[in-house]
Amino acid sequence: MQARQSLLSDCLSALHSWFCHNGLALNSTRSESILIGTRQRLRTLPPIASPIIAGTPVPFSDTIKTLGVTLDQNLTLNKHVSLLSCSIHFYICVLRHIRPALTESMAATLGASLVQSTLDYANSIMECQHLTCTNYSLSKILSLVWFCLLFAIFHYRIQFKIVTLTYKTLATC
Repeated sequence: MQARQSLLSDCLSALHSWFCHNGLALNSTRSESILIGTRQRLRTLPPIASPIIAGTPVPFSDTIKTLGVTLDQNLTLNKHVSLLSCSIHFYICVLRHIRPALTESMAATLGASLVQSTLDYANSIMECQHLTCTNYSLSKILSLVWFCLLFAIFHYRIQFKIVTLTYKTLATC
């Protein structure tokens, strides 16, 4: 185990040197590290010292955020789904406050673009079979989105559904 930690420290030192050599900055005081594994495996690990970058220890965290995706130690994505849910709820609340000033079409477009872009960003990571994002987490976020948008643009959605069903009926006759 000690040999692996030494190897990790050497790799991090080499990474820091490469960054410095290429004019890039690595802020070791704002960096975080995470141990990823199954719950069983993480429980059996002996105490591990924090990795050191440029003489500064980088503390272990239960979750890290990279490129807008929050990863936890077990790669369940439950924290990511929870934060995504909060973000979407915020957008919907803002939309609900400005809804009286918008036309139905503008409200639908704004709601779809804000919520859909938030949902679509990095959503392919949830489909990865190696990650264990629970169906409960996904249904939680989708039900929240549907319920909140229902109040924000419900009337427009009904009209859209009626028009779509009418078009499908006429197109298949």
